[in-house]
Amino acid sequence: MIGTFNSGKNSFILNLDGTNNIYSTNLTGLIGEVVGLTSDGKKIFGDYYPSNQNGEARNFIANIDGTNFTNLSIPNQQGIWRITWMRIMGLTPDQSKAFGNFTDLNFKNNAYSINADGSGFKNLTPPNAISSTISGISPDGLYVWGYYQDKSGNSHAFTSNLEGTSYAVINPNNSLYNTPSIIGVTNNNKIYGNYYDNNFKFHFFVCNTDGSNLHELPALYDNNPVITGSSDDGTKIYGQIGTQPLLRAFIMNTDGTDFITFVPPKFATYVSIVKLTSDGNNAIGTYKTFDGNSHLFISKIDGSNFIDLTPSDAINSKLITIDKNNCLLCGFQTPDKIMHGFTYQI
Repeated sequence: MIGTFNSGKNSFILNLDGTNNIYSTNLTGLIGEVVGLTSDGKKIFGDYYPSNQNGEARNFIANIDGTNFTNLSIPNQQGIWRITWMRIMGLTPDQSKAFGNFTDLNFKNNAYSINADGSGFKNLTPPNAISSTISGISPDGLYVWGYYQDKSGNSHAFTSNLEGTSYAVINPNNSLYNTPSIIGVTNNNKIYGNYYDNNFKFHFFVCNTDGSNLHELPALYDNNPVITGSSDDGTKIYGQIGTQPLLRAFIMNTDGTDFITFVPPKFATYVSIVKLTSDGNNAIGTYKTFDGNSHLFISKIDGSNFIDLTPSDAINSKLITIDKNNCLLCGFQTPDKIMHGFTYQI
């Protein structure tokens, strides 16, 4: 787990059980935020504002103890930094490149990639765009995905390689305003999302990360479906279906088969799956009771073996994260408004 304290000036890393606290003292004095931790747990990355650059935003990569600090910044022009905001979104799986978004002095949003040593800056904004924002990267590290606005003011979903030399517009048939919502990318490198058609009906779609082989999932068009995530192996998607407040959870294969819906075995509203376990056998989700309290649950993906994980003295509970060993880190609130944490091993 990572975080910041003291108005964002200092960072820390600790285990989910609260042990092994590592305080990154070498980052003290850099007003910023630790955004993420690499999958091997060896490096952190984030944003900061060095005091000697008149508030210019930068990104950084460092070891978890704050050593080997590497500045990631946009090349300056005649000694003037041309950026007002910069947010690193992540690193490629091999940690060779970082990617993110920045705002220039004309308040134009742009996407970027840069080598992990601070060299090789690339602007990933498509040539016909006036602004762009990227949200994520494919698991193979070859494509980022996001949105851009063209010169006519229309928005589009797109993917780009990290060199900024190859772009693809994600445009399902009859997509209203040509702007589907990309929800994420599966671990087998399939983009999935949803969109409204010209009749204001909701659809699902799946395509390759280069925009090819786009197809719609043949179900749920009239039931307001919303995709919230995918399984680790990339074969399933999950989300919500129904009309508020009586929303049900669903799971289905990315080819549209084996569609399953379920609700907790008690009267509940706003049922949603938050995450599937790494083996794909269990669903972790939330639901609300009619008193407005949120509950956390786990069940098999067919809705059986339902277990409510909310402590008896809690009024709200939620999943914070799940580790590779399927240990859940959860949070809950008691009536006195105090937040607490607990773990649950599946």
